[in-house]
Amino acid sequence: MRGFQRARSGTDHRMLRNYLYQLGYNDIAEDINDLRIWRNYCDYDPDVPSLPTLVTAAIQVAERVLRQIP
Repeated sequence: MRGFQRARSGTDHRMLRNYLYQLGYNDIAEDINDLRIWRNYCDYDPDVPSLPTLVTAAIQVAERVLRQIP
């Protein structure tokens, strides 16, 4: 994303979401946050109900984010 400066640390994703909110790209920021929540859910929960549905939704959201990045 143009103008965003990475810290190259664990805070980059949060910083990117905040940057997007500041620029008014709220939908993209929300989508990125949803992807983060879903990833954490899959990483740390040993039993993810409806995993195939979650994977399909995550792919669709990720593709939407990539299309919307200015």
